[in-house]
Amino acid sequence: MSNINLFYYLIAGATFGVLALRTGIPAAPLAGALIGASILSISGKIEVATWPQGTRTILEIAIGTVIGT
Repeated sequence: MSNINLFYYLIAGATFGVLALRTGIPAAPLAGALIGASILSISGKIEVATWPQGTRTILEIAIGTVIGT
């Protein structure tokens, strides 16, 4: 059931990212999403999520492109 765990992490990251977006700080949404996923991971109530094959590479390229520009 790692797909449901991935969904939980996405919801936590999106929630904290949107909350941080409202602060107006330029990099806050990224930091907020990291904090949200970290809090969920630290809680120990949800297993660590695994991304589907190949998805991680695509996300790393996309994130690198955004940070590079």
